[in-house]
Amino acid sequence: MKNKNMDVVKYLKEVVTPNWSRRIKYGVELNLPIGVEIGKTDFEALSCIQFGIKGTGKSSGDNDHDNGDETKGANKIRPKECACGRTCHYFQETCECGSKEFKYSDDHDNHDVRWGIDSKAHFRYGVPNYHLWILEAQEYTIENRTFILKLYTISGQNRVFQDILRVQSQSSSKHKNFLPYSGDFYASDPKLLANYKITISLESDDVEVSSEEVSEVVLTRNILTKSRGIKKYLPKSFVPTKDTYLYEEIESYLNVNEYKTSHGKSRGKTRRRSQPNL
Repeated sequence: MKNKNMDVVKYLKEVVTPNWSRRIKYGVELNLPIGVEIGKTDFEALSCIQFGIKGTGKSSGDNDHDNGDETKGANKIRPKECACGRTCHYFQETCECGSKEFKYSDDHDNHDVRWGIDSKAHFRYGVPNYHLWILEAQEYTIENRTFILKLYTISGQNRVFQDILRVQSQSSSKHKNFLPYSGDFYASDPKLLANYKITISLESDDVEVSSEEVSEVVLTRNILTKSRGIKKYLPKSFVPTKDTYLYEEIESYLNVNEYKTSHGKSRGKTRRRSQPNL
C-alpha cells in the first residue's frame, strides 16, 4: 500500500519549504510577515495527497475537492509584539526600540488564527469533511527552528458541528471563524490524522521533514471547564469526575442551541500595528 504520509513529506520538502530560509531573511530585512508559511493551494494539495483525492480545478466558488470535501489552513507562525507595542517579524532579534522582550502568538486562545467556514455553503453543498491544517512552532522563541504541521479532520455530519454552523447561518454573517483549540473545535469531535515535523536552517536551504506519530484527541478537565472551552455547551450540572474524557463520553451532553452567542459584539479599541504603546 502506498504511504500517503511519505508522499506528503516529499511535497513539503520539495515544493513548500525550500525557500523558507531565504523568505525569512527578506521578511526580517523588509519588516514584512513573510517566511514560514503555506499557501491556500498548497494546503489543498496536501489534502489531495493525504487522502488520495483531487481538486476541482477552480480557485474559488466551488468545493475544494472532487469528493465535496473542504480544506482550511491556519498558521500560528506570525509576527510578534514587543513590550513597547511595536509589531516585529517572528525571527527579528531586536525591536527598533532596542528591546528583546517579545510576546509570541503561542496561546491556544489566539483569535488572530482561525479557519474560515462558510456556513451557508456548508448546508447548500452538504460538505462531507473538513480537513483542517495548522502550522505551529515547536517552541515560541527566537532560537526555534522546528515547526509542526498538524492535520485534523471534522465530519461535516457531526451533530454539534452542524448546530454550530446552523447558529452561525442564522446571524447576519454566514462566515464562521472556527478557532483552533477552541470550545467549538473540541465540541466538533476533531480527529488528528497526521503530524509532520519540519526543521529548517537559516544558514542554508537545508530542510528536514518527517512524519510523526499521532494520538487520539482527548478532552481534558481544563478543556471541559474553562470559560472559552467546551463548558459553554455543557449543562451546569455537569461536573468532571476524572482528568480526561473521550468525545463519545460527553457528546450526548453537548447542546449548542441553549448557548446564547453574541454576534456583532464590539471588539474594543484598536490601534495601528506600527503605533507603540503610549
